[in-house]
Amino acid sequence: MPEQVASHIYMYAGDTKVFRSISNEIDSPALRHDLDQLVKWEQKWQLHFNADKCKVMHIGGDKNSNRYYMMKSVGLQNTREEKDFGVWINNDLKAFHVATAVSKANQTLGLIRRTFTHLDCQLMKQYCLWHLSGHTWSKEMWYDIPN
Repeated sequence: MPEQVASHIYMYAGDTKVFRSISNEIDSPALRHDLDQLVKWEQKWQLHFNADKCKVMHIGGDKNSNRYYMMKSVGLQNTREEKDFGVWINNDLKAFHVATAVSKANQTLGLIRRTFTHLDCQLMKQYCLWHLSGHTWSKEMWYDIPN
């Protein structure tokens, strides 16, 4: 990233995070300047940011929520919650990933109950292990159920 950028920058697999503490009137224009520097950097290296997907999350209260930022002449959308590496985070920095996962699991179980007329314990265990095989907690969830 360009040395002209004073904000913190994290890049990982096509995902870039730029953040800065806005504690006085100088910090917000500095962040805008850093966004402009990133646009110049992307043009030089031909690695493109999709400004339509870029979002701003104001963390730590509403005192900075009236700030407006742009990238490539596109106003950046404000957000209160965002999914980052599979974990939902809100602007209070509270991860509510577990509640979201439980809600999806309950929706899936409801779908199973409405779809099948007969479910025994073994069939339910096999279906859930197959359906949830990508989740690390799925096998532990059924460990105590006898075969």
